[in-house]
Amino acid sequence: MTELDAICAWVNPGLVLVAIALALLNLTVAARRWTVVHPAAPIPVRTVVVTVAAAERCSPVLAPELRDMAGHD
Repeated sequence: MTELDAICAWVNPGLVLVAIALALLNLTVAARRWTVVHPAAPIPVRTVVVTVAAAERCSPVLAPELRDMAGHD
């Protein structure tokens, strides 16, 4: 049993050093993500709306069932 205690006494500081190294690597990766430069906002695009003259429009046609229900909201 004393041999196991002696082995653990030597292994434990090594594991602590590995844990510290992993923690530092995690912090460096997180620091890179925090300092990412976000791209500028895209330039707004103008939307052009084209309307059709009244003479060119088709008259709206509703099915008879829908025409009967038109005033009953």
